[in-house]
This record gives sequence, C-alpha cells and structure tokens, in this order.
Amino acid sequence: MKILLCTSQDVSRKLTEFFVGKKDIELTVVTQVTRRDQIYRYESAIEFCEGQGIPCWSPGRIDTDFIEKVRALHPDLIVAAYFPKIFPKALLEIPRLGAVNVHPGDLPFYRGTFAVPWAILNGENDITVTLHYIDSGVDSGDIIAKKRSPVRPDETGFELYLRAMHLAADLIMESFDDLVDGKLSRQPQTGHGSYYNQIERRCHIDWHQTCAQVQRIVRVHAKPYLPAYTYLANRCIYINRVSICKSEGATAHGSGFIAKVFPDKRFAVACVDGWILVEDYEAYPHLDDEQFGLHFAEGSRLE
Repeated sequence: MKILLCTSQDVSRKLTEFFVGKKDIELTVVTQVTRRDQIYRYESAIEFCEGQGIPCWSPGRIDTDFIEKVRALHPDLIVAAYFPKIFPKALLEIPRLGAVNVHPGDLPFYRGTFAVPWAILNGENDITVTLHYIDSGVDSGDIIAKKRSPVRPDETGFELYLRAMHLAADLIMESFDDLVDGKLSRQPQTGHGSYYNQIERRCHIDWHQTCAQVQRIVRVHAKPYLPAYTYLANRCIYINRVSICKSEGATAHGSGFIAKVFPDKRFAVACVDGWILVEDYEAYPHLDDEQFGLHFAEGSRLE
C-alpha cells in the first residue's frame, strides 16, 4: 500500500516512524519547515527521511505540478496531520481510499485553526481530536474517530497545543489498521458547528471580567507566546501565570485594583467576582526594588 503522509510541526517525525514500521507500506512524506516551527523547536521529519531513504517533498504550494507528481505516485491513501495547506478537489480524487485528516478539535463544534486556545477560553473540561475524511469544505468531512483527554487546570495554550498534536498522532496510529480494512464507519457531520479561525496575538487584560475568564486568557497567551499584559502607571506588565486566590487579608477598591502585595512580590488583583494572584510576570521597563515599592502598592490600579 502506498501512503502519502502530509504532515508538519511536532508530529511529523512520530508519524513517519510509525508508517516506516508498518509492513507492506510504501511511504512518501510531504512536509514543510517554517520559521515558526524552528522558533518553537518542533521536531522535523526531513532529517529522518534522508537517513532512511524515504522520499520527502517540501512543496511551496499545492499547484498543478505537485498534483501531477502525486498522480504519478498512485497513492492508495493520503493522511494529513497539521499540514498547513488546503487540498484541491483534483488532489483528493487521486487516492482510491480517499484522504483523511486529523483535526485538533471536536468536530463540528470546533472547526478552524484556533480550536485549541478557544477550548481553554470557553472553559472546556476536555480537548477532543477528530479523524475525518477531507472533502471540499474546511473541517467538514465525514467523521471516522475521536479521542478525548481532560484539559489540565493550569495547562497553557502552548502546552495544550503540543499535547493535542500528539493525541492527534496517537488517534491516527490507533485507527489506521481498521481504517484501511474498512472497519470504521463514516459519520456525516450534522449541524452548523462553529469556526474558530483567529485569536488576537496581543491581549490587553480587561479586569472587569471574572477571575476564571482572566485566568484562561493568561493561560492561552502564556510563554512562549506573547503574554497577556496590563498597564501600571508608566509600566507595561506582562503576566505569564496567575491563580484564583482567597480574599483573606485583601482589600478591594474595585476591578483592577491591587488588593495585596506579598513579600515575594506576588500580588493580588481584584476582578468582578474575587481575586487573582499574579505569580509570574515581568515589568517593562524594568523596576528596581525602590521603584517596585512605589508602583506595586495596595490601592494601585492596573489598567
């Protein structure tokens, strides 16, 4: 059986090794390495493919030349995982078993490229990855299988994104044999669902929200992304980790006001329904100890 694996980011090496280990599989890998992949240190399959003598293509785009190259290959199945290109109809018609994709969201409820951070922002208790056939729409093909895992209470957006990648790879590996043997039924997606295609890279915290909302926002934007920020006097405060704390010993003057400053420089901020303990943050420009005491004081307001 000929498999065309279209993959990138941190799952490419894992899936490539899986298919290489399968008997009677003739594998061709299509992948890309972008500057973003290098920044986040995703493990690429290119070097592994070169060492194993596996054909590995890195097309700049899915054009007529690429489609003809795939047609000449005669793949039985296309498997896509975190591949940042839309497949045209002419490509999808080539493999006899069709093309499947693994999506890091619960279809049809979490379509789009930003399903993972929105799962946190929406307060979901679980993350779900979905294996589905690729059709002419976006994340709209028939569902083959799903895999669910709890979202950890303090898990950041980046941490959950990495974990969702590997849940997605695991789902492909667990489902592959039954898929090619025709043992998995196709379930059409019903209802309109929702698309989550954008999240602002820069996030100015609005303290007129609940503690849970503020905590989710901080988690989604935590390092290595640009942390959510607020202003204190003439300083920008980048906040990387918070927790919801009890109010004992804190005095609130209203949302955004500092209610208590601790000796270790952590501080509590009032939201509409309680207090957020800011545990990991950076002030820019930097504050020395004397300046810190002048800025971070009970009754000071974050804006």
